[in-house]
Amino acid sequence: ALVDIACSGAQAGFSLMITPSRRTPTELMQALREALADLPPERCFIWDGAGENPYVAMLANADCIVVTADSVNMVGEAAATGAPVYLYEPAGGSPKITRFLGAMIASGAVRRFEGAFERWTYQPIDATQEIASEVARRYMARKASLPPKARRAE
Repeated sequence: ALVDIACSGAQAGFSLMITPSRRTPTELMQALREALADLPPERCFIWDGAGENPYVAMLANADCIVVTADSVNMVGEAAATGAPVYLYEPAGGSPKITRFLGAMIASGAVRRFEGAFERWTYQPIDATQEIASEVARRYMARKASLPPKARRAE
């Protein structure tokens, strides 16, 4: 469970920075708070939703990241840091996410958490150019499929 992974990280000497997503169950956040209550504040920060989301700053300062595997965005953002990324895989999933996770694991940026934290390196993943090229390709294909009069309006 995610609580066990967080406790394992604390026992391994990591300081923890935890931020929920909009889909994170309230019960899970409460279980994390209770399990980590004995850690001093300088070793455990759990964002309570007040103020600006510190997620980007957390990623920038992390030595290691544990991310839930049900969000392609969160996994991709974590893999852009160069820090080791571990997956917590809740039940369920979809074929699309499974394919994405397989590719991320094959890239060496992401690993499934198997009970212990390790350190490894990889080239941070930056798909910005690939995404921009695909958007431009699709835009041009759509534009080419329009009648000439409609093309001018775009």
